[in-house]
Amino acid sequence: MGEMIFTLKCFVYAVVFLFVLQIEIGGRSLDDRMTSFASNSPVASMIGEASQGGARLIQSGYRQIKSWLKQQFASVGSSWSKPDISFGSAEIASSSRSDKVKPKRYLDEPSEEVLEYEP
Repeated sequence: MGEMIFTLKCFVYAVVFLFVLQIEIGGRSLDDRMTSFASNSPVASMIGEASQGGARLIQSGYRQIKSWLKQQFASVGSSWSKPDISFGSAEIASSSRSDKVKPKRYLDEPSEEVLEYEP
């Protein structure tokens, strides 16, 4: 019950605060004054410059990693060949038989018997 009262108090305080911010003094609301102060303050410009520097750092790092990976895979890719997969004496063919094998009937049909395939 205490959490519910705390939540209601916070809601009431937020509503009162929003109403107070709508008070106009000299033709401008307190909300407008606070917004312009926050966006034009020296702290906001420093934070903006820091975030731009961080974005440039991430972009530069991404480009360097991308070029390094391209070089690594280019050198490996030229000598890399497709391995032959085999199970004992049977080898897996590269062409599938899915286009040649057709089921006798659909799996959606109810049946007790095992489905057989015609080649």
